[in-house]
Amino acid sequence: MIHRHESKRLTKDGQIVDVLMSGAVFSEMEGEPAGELVLLRDITQEKKLQLTQDALFRISMALPSYPRLEDLLDYVSSEIKRVLGVEGRW
Repeated sequence: MIHRHESKRLTKDGQIVDVLMSGAVFSEMEGEPAGELVLLRDITQEKKLQLTQDALFRISMALPSYPRLEDLLDYVSSEIKRVLGVEGRW
């Protein structure tokens, strides 16, 4: 039985998505396996939302550490780059 295994999968149109896999083997008579059922659920948006929420939390907790606006904006910018996956590209 597969229960809540996270993985990445390639879609028909070439995108990579995060999926949550669950699966089970089912049997009919005498315990002989009759088939299996595997469910893949796209959780890409949920993961992006969690990354954003985590970044907002880190920013809110860091506010007292950055009394200068310029330093705060640098920190916020670095968090945004982390969420967007573009760290070090700009």
